[in-house]
Amino acid sequence: MYWVLYILSSLLVSFFLVKNIKKRKNEFSFFLFVLLATPATVEIGSSTLAPSLFIFFFDLILESNFSFRALRPLVLTLPATILILFVFSSIKKRFY
Repeated sequence: MYWVLYILSSLLVSFFLVKNIKKRKNEFSFFLFVLLATPATVEIGSSTLAPSLFIFFFDLILESNFSFRALRPLVLTLPATILILFVFSSIKKRFY
């Protein structure tokens, strides 16, 4: 239930933040959505998921724990997102 609300709200946030961008609006909003919605485990060994950016900043600020463990899923999803955006834009240029 909470993930559905979070995904919908991150979709809204990503679309509102790129509202003033003239070019590549869809690409920026998709990239921002992936950045906000990538999940990571809260603790080592637990199955509880939370957004990885929030886990990183909460660990950094509240626990004073500087660890890149929460950012590992972003290392996998952001290059995949860039690759997907590149493939779709090249297909769009070629066929449309």
